[in-house]
Amino acid sequence: MRFARKGTPAQETRLAGYASAGIIFFFILLFASSAAKPLHLDNMDFPAAAKQTALTGVPVYYRGENDPNALGLYHPPLYIYLLAAWIRVFGFGESQVRLFGMTCALLQGAVVLCIIRTLFGYAACMWQPFFWILFLLNPYTLQTASITDIDSTIYGPLLCFVLWAALRISWRDGEWRTDPVFRWEYGLIGLAAFFCLWSKLTTVLLVFPALFLLLISRVGIWRAAWVTICVVVGSIVAFVGSYYAYGALVGVNVGFTFGFTWMSFAHRGSSAAPGLAARLGDYGRNLRFMIPFMASWTDRKS
Repeated sequence: MRFARKGTPAQETRLAGYASAGIIFFFILLFASSAAKPLHLDNMDFPAAAKQTALTGVPVYYRGENDPNALGLYHPPLYIYLLAAWIRVFGFGESQVRLFGMTCALLQGAVVLCIIRTLFGYAACMWQPFFWILFLLNPYTLQTASITDIDSTIYGPLLCFVLWAALRISWRDGEWRTDPVFRWEYGLIGLAAFFCLWSKLTTVLLVFPALFLLLISRVGIWRAAWVTICVVVGSIVAFVGSYYAYGALVGVNVGFTFGFTWMSFAHRGSSAAPGLAARLGDYGRNLRFMIPFMASWTDRKS
């Protein structure tokens, strides 16, 4: 037995759009209600660097007499510069910098919906309200978006954009593609990966192998391997070249970023036992420490 549709596709899409707009508005109200809370701990570092960058164009900020020229390049500075541009427009304050994270959460949701639309076509329009409810009204999203850090703001949308660019090689509006793949479509994946590297040099490294797996069914194993190698090498070379050129232009030591990233990998956890087994044990202890927070969604200090 088939059920009649309650409305035309255009009407259903419009209703889904209205419902989504209402959910987004409610999310903005919930987020704004606590956006003015004081910044603390790690929440202070990036806003401080972005504030000085908004004034000077260079991510160097004062941290005390022993280190009067603290360098903010713990990671590549795309987030710092974007937040600095936001500060130039909206001013500096707890609410302003947190609202940038809220905007990034909305952007990530939009990119995820693009992925759903690519894989499932028109059905994605009908799922929008349910997606926004699960994503935006989740306490984890509300809390994470208020953290002034790379991972909780720009990194999510950029990583999802890499996956969308790879998926659209094979799918379009819910249908498997049979038309030729243009070179610019491969270039779009590389460009997205390039901006991920300009944000942080960690999680994107795990996305690179996924590109190969996503491309196999569309272009075959050998071409998928070749495209993946070109994307990885091309984006890394472009990033390293542009990053050192940036360092020379503004007069900062960008090698500090690579040193800090390596230190994070090599010396995470206890320094008394630097071996591989000890470091794996440190990761296990960190995981056991974090599981209660992840399982409970929110903590008592929120």
